[in-house]
Amino acid sequence: MRTQRAPLLPSDLAAARARLDAAPAQPGGKAQVQDDFQKAAPKGKRGGPAAFDAAARAEALDKLEGLAARYGEVQGLDVESTARGMSQRAGRSLRALYEALQADKAKGKLVDPARAEVMSEELLARLSQRDLPERVVRHVLRLATEDLHAMIAHPTKNRALRDGLVTHAKRYGVKPAALDGGAPPPNLPLKDRNRRETTALLALLHDRSLPTSLRQLVIEQLGKVGDERALVRLQGLADRSTDPAVKASASKAVAQLNRAGKMTIVFASMEVRPYSGTGGLGNVMKELPRALAKMGHKVIVITPRHTTIDRDTLKPSGIDGHIDSPVASEPFGVLHDHADGVDHYFIENDKYFSAGRNGIYGDEHGGYGDEAERYDFFSAAVPQIIKKVLGDQAPDVVQLNDAHTGPAAAYLKADAHFKDTKTVMAIHNLGAAYQGRYNGATRDRMMIKDMGLGHAGGPAEFHGDVNFLKLGIVQADAAITVSRGYKDEILTDALGEGLHGVLRHLDGQDRLYGNLNGIDTTVWSPESDALLPAHFSFHDLEGKAACKAALQAEFGLPQRADVPVVGVVARLAHQKGWGDVVKAIEHAAATKKNVQFVLCGQGDAKIAAELKGLAERYPEMVAFDGNFTAAKEHGIYGGSDLFLMPSLFEPCGLPQMYALRYLTVPIVRAVGGLDESIDEFDPKAGKGNGFKFTDDVTKALDHAVAWYESGEAGQKALLRNCALSDFSWENRSAVEQTAVYREVING
Repeated sequence: MRTQRAPLLPSDLAAARARLDAAPAQPGGKAQVQDDFQKAAPKGKRGGPAAFDAAARAEALDKLEGLAARYGEVQGLDVESTARGMSQRAGRSLRALYEALQADKAKGKLVDPARAEVMSEELLARLSQRDLPERVVRHVLRLATEDLHAMIAHPTKNRALRDGLVTHAKRYGVKPAALDGGAPPPNLPLKDRNRRETTALLALLHDRSLPTSLRQLVIEQLGKVGDERALVRLQGLADRSTDPAVKASASKAVAQLNRAGKMTIVFASMEVRPYSGTGGLGNVMKELPRALAKMGHKVIVITPRHTTIDRDTLKPSGIDGHIDSPVASEPFGVLHDHADGVDHYFIENDKYFSAGRNGIYGDEHGGYGDEAERYDFFSAAVPQIIKKVLGDQAPDVVQLNDAHTGPAAAYLKADAHFKDTKTVMAIHNLGAAYQGRYNGATRDRMMIKDMGLGHAGGPAEFHGDVNFLKLGIVQADAAITVSRGYKDEILTDALGEGLHGVLRHLDGQDRLYGNLNGIDTTVWSPESDALLPAHFSFHDLEGKAACKAALQAEFGLPQRADVPVVGVVARLAHQKGWGDVVKAIEHAAATKKNVQFVLCGQGDAKIAAELKGLAERYPEMVAFDGNFTAAKEHGIYGGSDLFLMPSLFEPCGLPQMYALRYLTVPIVRAVGGLDESIDEFDPKAGKGNGFKFTDDVTKALDHAVAWYESGEAGQKALLRNCALSDFSWENRSAVEQTAVYREVING
C-alpha cells in the first residue's frame, strides 16, 4: 500500500546530510555504529545522544527511509519496496542507508523530472502517471529522443527511424545538429543498450502528437529490442488501438517479442560437461544451455558419445542416419538424456568416436590423425539430427563452437530447411593450433568438395590449406567470442592469428560480438561451498578468516591474520604470466613487504622448478604445490585476500570471477576478459572491484597491499564491490547472449 507523503524539501536532505556528517567518517564494529547513530539521532526528544536507545535508532532510520520514500513518490515508484530495498542494502546502518540513497540519486533513480539530464526508467514511470506539466513532458521526451537517437546510431541501420526522430524532435525544441554524432558508449553491453533503447521508445509512445508512420517505426523497433515492459504496452495497443495501422504493427511486434522470449536454440559441441570435457568449453556447454532453459527457451545440445561417456546412463532416441562423404558412407545412432531442462543428443559412431579412442581430441600419444574427417562427420550429422528431433520446425538459432563444428555452418546454410535459422559461430580460442588447419588434400575428403567452398579464395581455403574455423566464421550469420575485450584484440594483426582480415570484415558488418562467459554461482559460493573449512559472506567475514588460517596451515606458512595472502591458481604455462608472479615475489622480498604467496598449478616442468626454488628461498613468504586439485583451488579462493592473474592474454578468464565471489580481490593484467571484468579500485570514489596493470605488476601489488593495510574500514568499500560483482549466467551472460541472438535474428 502506497503511503502519501508531503513533497520532499531540499532542506530535508540537507538536514540529514548535516546530521550524518557529524558522525565519524569510518565506522567500524557494532559499538562504533551505535555511536554513529547517537550522533546522527535528532536532539531534544530523548535528552540528546547520551539517552540514545533502540527507539531513537529506529526513529533515525525511519526519517531517512522517509526521504527515500518521498523521493520515490515523486518518481511514481513503489515507495515501500524502495525504502525496504535501501534498508536491506544498508544492513540497517544509518550511514550506509544514506549512502544507498545518494547512490540511487546518482543513478537517476531519485531525480526531479524537470531537472533530469538523462532518460531513465524512473522518468518513464513518472511519465506514465500523466500528471506532469506539459513543459516537463516535453523535457522528458527530448531526453528520450536524444538517448534513442544515440542508441540506434549506425551508418546503415535504422535510417527511417533516425530520420523520423530528427524531424519530429523539433516539437521538443531539439535542433537536428544536437542529434549529430551521438553513439552508444563503446563498452555498453548489448542487453543494457537494448534496455535503454526500450525505455526511450516507450517514452515516445506517450507523445500523442507522434505521426502514425513514426509511431509504427517506434513499435517496430520495440519488437526487435523490447523487454517485458514493452510487451505489456504493445499488447495494450494491439488490443485497444483504434488506428488499424498501429494495431497491426503492435500485433506483429507482440508476436516478435513472444518468439524472442521462447526461442529454440541448438548447440553443437565436441564436449559437454558433466558427460565429457577437458577445459572451459565443456563447462560453458553445461552452464549456458542450462541458464537459457531456465529463462524459458527450448534448448538442445548435440555432441558425440565419446567412450568416456557411459552408454548405460543414456536412453535410445529412435534416431539414426548416415553420412555420405567422398571417403565413405558412415552410419550413426543417437542417444538421449534430459538434464536441467536441456535435451542432450549423443552421436554414436564406432569409427570416429568409439573404437580405441580414450580421449576427446587424442590420447597420451597425441591426436588420432583423422581429425578433419571426424569433425566433418560430426558437422554433417548436426543438421540431420536437428531435423529428426524438431520435425518440420526449424530452430531459431544454432550456435556452433570452435573449429570442430565449423563445417556445420556450411551444411546448415546449404539446406533450405534452415533458411529462417540463424547460425552463430562461437570462438572460444582463436589460437593457430585450435583453428582446424589441414593440408589442401583434406578438401577432397570433405563434402564441401562438391559445394565449391574449398577452392582458392573460398570460405574454407587458408593459404592453400583448409581452415575449419574460417569456414565456420564465413558461413555463419554472425560470430561471437568470449569477451568484448578479446573481440577487439583478435581484430589486430598481433592476436588475429591470420584471421584478422576475415574478422575485420565481419566486424565492419556488425556481425562480430563479444560476451563474457559466466560462472555457476551454485558451485562457486562461499556461503555453501563444501570444499571450504568454513562459510562466509560479505555480512559475516568470520568464516573468511578461518579459511585463511586453514590455507596458511595447509601450505606451511605462518598463520598471521595481519599479513595479506596472495593466491595464484593457473596452468604452468608461459601464457599464464608466471614470469610476473616471480617478479612480484622478488619485489616483495626486496622491499620487505609483509605478504605471503600461495601458488598452485601443474604443467611446464621448468616453471615448476623455478616456483619450487622460490618457496625454498622464502619459506615464510612463498608456498608452492604442483599437484592441482579442486579442493586446493577452492581453498585458495576462499582463504586468500588477493588473487594474482597476470595472463599475457586471456580471452575471457573465469578465475577472477571465482575470486570475486569469495571476496578475494583480483590483481590482473588489463587484457581480454580480465580488462572487461575488473575495474581499477578508486579509494576516493569507492568504485572498482580490483587492481589492474599493463606492464608493471609490482605497482599493482603495492596498491593492493596498501589497500589491505588500510584496515577494516578502508577495505570495506572494495569488498562490497566484489560482493556486488555479478557474473552469473542467469543475471548477466545468458541475458546478453539472448540479446545477441535477437539482434542476429532481426538482421
